[in-house]
Amino acid sequence: MLGAAMQAAVAASRARVEALVIVANADTAPRQLSNPLSDL
Repeated sequence: MLGAAMQAAVAASRARVEALVIVANADTAPRQLSNPLSDL
């Protein structure tokens, strides 16, 4: 039981980290595209 719970917790935390990375990438991509325009 504890092993399965630990595996589920690890899987959930991994999914959470992956989601945060995706959100971070989505946040930085438009900024990188808009930075050259603001420099012009």
